[in-house]
Amino acid sequence: RLQSELAVAGYSYGGRLSSPTLTYGILAEATGLSGEPGVARLEIRAQDGDTGGPVIDQGGAVAGMLLASPSGDGRVLPTDVGFIAKGATLTDFLARNGITVATSAFSSAMTPYDLSGHAADLTVLVSCWD
Repeated sequence: RLQSELAVAGYSYGGRLSSPTLTYGILAEATGLSGEPGVARLEIRAQDGDTGGPVIDQGGAVAGMLLASPSGDGRVLPTDVGFIAKGATLTDFLARNGITVATSAFSSAMTPYDLSGHAADLTVLVSCWD
């Protein structure tokens, strides 16, 4: 739902913290800036370490996955712009590759403490190096 609060679970500070950080934002647009249907735009101040993390609603359902900030076309977007691959897009991709996704019914809003614990169960730190 537009203007609803979402949280991104990620390792904003690399491996310096033992659990993921939750960064809260707002669903600003149900498509990408050029109308891409599988992408949604958030108003959020996410960090690079949050990229690839789950985007969850207040009931703990996964709404999507945070995408890396677009680059390479000479444009610099405002710092509070983020994009997600929508949950339906991810589910379709996984189904096409033989992976079944369990879904859940709507849940009532979780406390920030419970949401943080739930996010820790969904998120892992992935490090890449040469």
